[in-house]
Amino acid sequence: MASTIPPFTLPSLALGCALAALSASVTASGPQANSLGMQFVRVPAGSFWMGNAESPESLARAYPQLEAKRFTLLADEGPVHQVHISKAFELGRHEVTVGQFRQFLQASGYQPESERDGTGGYGYNPAYDPATTQRGDAFEGRDLRYSWRNPGFAQGDDHPVVNITWNDAQALAAWRSGDLAEVQRLNDWVLQTRESAELQLQTGQMGRSLAEWLRNQHADDETALVRVRYLTGLPPTYPVAFALAAAHCGASTQQVLLAFGFGWAENMVQAALKSMPLGQSAGQRVLALLAQALPAAVEYALDLAEGERQAFTPMLAILSAQHETQYSRLFRS
Repeated sequence: MASTIPPFTLPSLALGCALAALSASVTASGPQANSLGMQFVRVPAGSFWMGNAESPESLARAYPQLEAKRFTLLADEGPVHQVHISKAFELGRHEVTVGQFRQFLQASGYQPESERDGTGGYGYNPAYDPATTQRGDAFEGRDLRYSWRNPGFAQGDDHPVVNITWNDAQALAAWRSGDLAEVQRLNDWVLQTRESAELQLQTGQMGRSLAEWLRNQHADDETALVRVRYLTGLPPTYPVAFALAAAHCGASTQQVLLAFGFGWAENMVQAALKSMPLGQSAGQRVLALLAQALPAAVEYALDLAEGERQAFTPMLAILSAQHETQYSRLFRS
């Protein structure tokens, strides 16, 4: 048995790692604009001073036209303290509009919390008197009559959306960061580069299985389920489903790619054990050699530019096409 990995293995392995890296970065970070038309500005890492140093009395003298008691409510604005932003992030240039929120619901299948739990939202009612209610809420509710669709006053698609909860906003942020148009493009690319029906079935089945596993893992996390629902509607290929799983686990890009590469290598060795007289010990030695090649393959993958990724394995496609028409097979792919 040769003690080194054949020269074609490194780029082939790196190709899969590169796709996983690109998909994971798209799923986790997102662009500066998305398909809803939401525009974002980048807030760089740095420091700033936050809080108010003025006393209520000083503020009352500066703004005599306002009620003095307003300023006593600002006590929690102090003390002045320095805030450090350790990592740059994107901030919406404008409020999310009614039209954008509607597009998000239609594309993701997400149900707003006030509708999902059957409690409704708050709304403006001129006849409403807070003094007549037990809680004294400023607006009438919670009531199923009110929601983001009907806050009690007329709104157009370009008005800021209201009557949504923190969890609704988190779900929208998770969906937005997914940049679904790019995820769709990557998913289509995977299918286009699987030349035989068998190879397409393989990546599709593995993708659906992983997506179902993610659905079960995040059954109580509506924010995470937004991405999973979109993924299952593609239908997903395995590299793209793997990227979504990676985005949820919090591992570094390098760690994710090493895991992806080892899964590929282990799968190839298992296939070899079934198709040829190769013993378990020999299979373990082959797997060990492949594992040694993984770090270099990961570095190679991370350095590839967009136009440098490709899939060209004509013999694999020919053998797969022959294999899928055989009368009996030990395994599908």
